[in-house]
Amino acid sequence: MSDAHAPHASGMGKASGLASPRALLASLAGVLGLSFSHAAEARDWTVRWSPDEAPAGARFAAEGEAGGSAPAEGQPRATASTPGPDGLRADGFYLEADTVGEDREKHTITARGNVQGRYRGRTLRADEITYEQDTGLVTARGHAQIINADGTVQYADEIALDEDLRAGVATGFAARLDNNYKVAAASAVRRSENVNELNRAIFTPCDICTADGKPKTPSFDIVADKVVQDRAARVVYYRSAVVRLFGVPVLYAPVFWHPDPTAEAASGFLMPMVEVDKARGLSWTQPYLWVRSPSEDLTIAPQINTQVNPLLNLEYRRRFWSGELQGRFGYTYEQDFDNHGNKFDDEASRGYALADGRFAINPEWRWGFALEYASDDTFFDRYSVSGVYQQRGLFLNDSRRLLSQVYVTHQTDRMYFSAALLHFQSLRFVTDPLNASVRVAEDDDALPLVAPVVELRWEPGQSFAGGRLRVYGSAVALEREEEFLNPFLPRVEGVDSRRVSGEVDWRRAFTTAGGVRLEPFLTARADAYSLSDVPGVGDDSLSRGNITGGLDVRYPLFRRFGDTTVVIEPMAQVAVSPRSDIDPVIPNEDSLVLEVDETNIFRADRFPGFDLYEGGARATVGGQAKWTWGDNGDREARLFLGRTFRTDEERAFPPETGFRQVSSDWVVAASFTPVPGINAWTRARIDDNGDVRHGEAAIDWTTSRTKGYVRYVVDDRDAFDLTRPRREEVESGGELFVTDNWGVTFRGHYDFEDQKWRRSELGLVYQDECLRLEVVYERNETRVGELRPSESVFFRLNLATLGDTGYRNDDRR
Repeated sequence: MSDAHAPHASGMGKASGLASPRALLASLAGVLGLSFSHAAEARDWTVRWSPDEAPAGARFAAEGEAGGSAPAEGQPRATASTPGPDGLRADGFYLEADTVGEDREKHTITARGNVQGRYRGRTLRADEITYEQDTGLVTARGHAQIINADGTVQYADEIALDEDLRAGVATGFAARLDNNYKVAAASAVRRSENVNELNRAIFTPCDICTADGKPKTPSFDIVADKVVQDRAARVVYYRSAVVRLFGVPVLYAPVFWHPDPTAEAASGFLMPMVEVDKARGLSWTQPYLWVRSPSEDLTIAPQINTQVNPLLNLEYRRRFWSGELQGRFGYTYEQDFDNHGNKFDDEASRGYALADGRFAINPEWRWGFALEYASDDTFFDRYSVSGVYQQRGLFLNDSRRLLSQVYVTHQTDRMYFSAALLHFQSLRFVTDPLNASVRVAEDDDALPLVAPVVELRWEPGQSFAGGRLRVYGSAVALEREEEFLNPFLPRVEGVDSRRVSGEVDWRRAFTTAGGVRLEPFLTARADAYSLSDVPGVGDDSLSRGNITGGLDVRYPLFRRFGDTTVVIEPMAQVAVSPRSDIDPVIPNEDSLVLEVDETNIFRADRFPGFDLYEGGARATVGGQAKWTWGDNGDREARLFLGRTFRTDEERAFPPETGFRQVSSDWVVAASFTPVPGINAWTRARIDDNGDVRHGEAAIDWTTSRTKGYVRYVVDDRDAFDLTRPRREEVESGGELFVTDNWGVTFRGHYDFEDQKWRRSELGLVYQDECLRLEVVYERNETRVGELRPSESVFFRLNLATLGDTGYRNDDRR
């Protein structure tokens, strides 16, 4: 046997066998699941040795035609002439070892002692690397490591791979992957280009060492006898898998599978939801994702219940070249039932639909729709359907009301147009003002069918009389079967109304030499109504007009004091228009809810819709101030104050708004951020006696140990339940960690008028870098139809990479 050491390597000349060092690193990367499609090319390489570096060991550089690796983000890419971050050009390979020798009899080349190679952004380390020229087998032995450009690392006691990268094996395999995920196996086998296999494997996203480097049991891991990744089928299979929490087995599955994480989308089972409910019994919802194409999928999620019939849930999603469509649907055939599972009424088809779509006709025109429907007022509550009251479509609906709509919009730089059809369904319940224990469903016939509602805003490109001109248009037609009155009173036939409105708004801005900003404005509006079925009148048509002129005055003052900036801005507005004569024939459809605050007090007309408008002569005065300080200006305080004076009482305002009288209530608002992570704000409407007619206050905080919020609201009326004369409540929630891992969670909603907690939660939580575990007691005093208050204790588990799973035990009394 002859052994040619590194100093004599120049005598080897051009050796095809030494294509192996270049293929070696890519081979080892490939068996560990890395991309190697460009590395699977066998070539001859010219090998050169640098004698001046001989004392540090044998060093070789090879040049060929393979492309360079993708550098880390922000690093320059290597080219044929420019080295990358590792000092190698795109076609460069670097191998370093204490000795490199060739056994000519056995046709092997061996690098021994502190072997290190670099290729395409990856670094290989091992005690020894051997290349068998006859068989093409590459073997790395002893503390083998592959360090990738993204920082992930693979480890093995020994790695062997054929020259064509089609098969290989690693023993004593371990890897640190993205997001700090760790995987280890007794052996890792590369069966082919598409199939990888791990034997006696363990996976964990958790830390496996303490801060001082001592080993520790991960809080969550998965062990399996065998794990097979089939990239062609885009599936990962497990055999004899066990999920462990803190080293304790909690779930065993002899066989299961899920989509390959490298696949963009693949069909497979998703995480189930398990609940224990007194009405439905044990409830298991098992979703299955069916990927029909890269732009279309369907999730089938049957809910199997032990005490009631199953509920079939479907979710469909599809993207088109011009838009997207998504919908959720549910169906069951069952009787109605209450909290205790007591059934009543006949068996019938019951279900829900929640769908919406948005499509582009061209760059300026779009159309869309939303469909919201439930067969029963309490269907979503009984079957624990979540994500119901969200905005779908162009218009946003109220809580516990469903809104179906079809709409079209047109938008340019100067114009916006929309037209829509709206249909409402109510899931609310109304309390009898004479008997608070009696609640009935709100009648859908009292909600209007809107067909259509049209809005237009247009602004010409050029100025008009030196100022800005805007044109507004609005039209709406409403049909209502009955009036929205107390459902416990006799039924009154509804009024059908049709309205067309047009408005022109002009405004011009001036700034004086002293810095005072003056903005004169002029607004003219006309409305035309056609009414049917007006009580005591019948059918009627009428029109009206209004013109408003006025002036806005602002005087912003700015001053710096070191790192503190102060801005004080006095504000005033004078507006004059004819007195608004309230016509009782005209129904108020779009200005039912009005609250004047800092956002609208300086509007000339403070009503949100067209059915009411503000008239008379009035003056609004006030001001705002802002303080900012800190190194980065991240601490601030704001204060706003304003009120309105008028020559005559404005009867268009309801008395409870505080703006009907000659001197209005005070409008106050403030916010405060004393340090980063703590934010507080408040707004209030205060009368001349100092009584708070409407008030809101909130604070939220986030620190290293705790986060949470508190919200308080008080109002002389309850806009969500007109049978309640006053609303005062507080809501709070958050968490507090006593140690690094253990803490408590809390959530509550207290009603001062009813003097009871409507909803409350208290829980114990454990959290680390890969697991969050909560045990929560919940009490709900809200009554919805036949569903009465409830108590529950549930277990919530959130695992890294596995999502959120809740196990609930309900006891609704």
